[in-house]
Amino acid sequence: MTTDLTTDLTPVAAAAAEATTKGKREKHDLSIKSVRAKLPANHVPYWNRIDAGLFIGWRVPKSGEPVWYARTWVKSKNDYEFKTYPGSTSHKDVVADARTWRDNVVKTGGKAATKLVYVRDIFTAMAESYRTETPPRPDTAAKAEGRYRIFGVMGADESKLHRIAKIKLVDLRNEDVKEWRDEMIKREGLSLTSVERDLACARAPFTMAMEAGAVNKHQYAKALAKLNCKRNAREVYLTKEVRDAIIANMDEHYQEFYGVLRRTTLRPGAVSARLAQEWKVGPDGEGRLRVTTDKAGAGREIVLHNGVRTTFEERAAGKAGDALLFPNPEGTEITSSQWLTAFDNAVAKCVEQGIKVPEGAVPYSFRHSAITDAVIANKVSLAYIAKFSGTSLKEIEETYAKFLPSAAKDLSDSLE
Repeated sequence: MTTDLTTDLTPVAAAAAEATTKGKREKHDLSIKSVRAKLPANHVPYWNRIDAGLFIGWRVPKSGEPVWYARTWVKSKNDYEFKTYPGSTSHKDVVADARTWRDNVVKTGGKAATKLVYVRDIFTAMAESYRTETPPRPDTAAKAEGRYRIFGVMGADESKLHRIAKIKLVDLRNEDVKEWRDEMIKREGLSLTSVERDLACARAPFTMAMEAGAVNKHQYAKALAKLNCKRNAREVYLTKEVRDAIIANMDEHYQEFYGVLRRTTLRPGAVSARLAQEWKVGPDGEGRLRVTTDKAGAGREIVLHNGVRTTFEERAAGKAGDALLFPNPEGTEITSSQWLTAFDNAVAKCVEQGIKVPEGAVPYSFRHSAITDAVIANKVSLAYIAKFSGTSLKEIEETYAKFLPSAAKDLSDSLE
């Protein structure tokens, strides 16, 4: 087989089309497990042509598990359609499913043809919708499918499906969802808050079912009664004392990671992805961190002082440029589940010690609290806080301006 190794996946559809005609051509037989295991990490898949117009891809990310891809050309859309599979799926199963999927996509013109009857159907349709939207989001689809399998509402193995997956939407009761949630807590050993935060992703499939007419509003309200999390959980404020207590009760390996969150306004994901080469001391003597990957985008540089500067200097000292500054115990990038588990365990210890941690607190609460502190201190402009935090001035004004000290009085005084 011949594999197309593309050099760009943004947008995905454009790269996939380019992959068939351009890029470095390598011979990588993806049907051989040992061959796949030796492929170096790359931000785009290695491709094999299976049939005319049907390709199978194998993507090896810098961190995390590999992912299978399937792509096929849909003439009616004049564009590619994609599907993803967990890396643990066998090559044989991927090829077999991809051919069936290709035939269905060609017939339907890329539109979902899933009939929404059972609870499992809405989760399947939700994952598929990520692949058929413009632009397609295959990575999001793969993550959603992984989460749905953990929840027991998706998968070919009937023995691994939760009872709720086999319930008809019209028969779904509030008690069914509560039972599902409670079993999740027991199986995963997580706190109620953690599980509810994860189960919040179920709102989208149920909403889609309502919009498709598969459930009415009354049924929708009943089904989601136990999936209602606090939508402002990220806006829970933690005092500096509580943040310090959480860090003190945390697994030692994650203390400096959360120490950075405590003393900056960075997102957890922005800290976990930082490399040694992104830290430098400028000609002015200031410590500068280049945030090249973040939810907010790329390219911003922030200046760090005091203890947090020392942390970065010590972490970067003697490391290769491409080395992670805050790796997990295995030496790879800290994942969201790892920083969440570390947080939940620390909060549980705080509660045991009688330390009151506000209900609904999550790792992101560190960022929210740091931004709140910066606004209350009123020593720098909201525009600078927005730039430092990697968010918009509008977001800062709408969410945090209410914390400005004596803002109302200052406004009144200026109008006298």
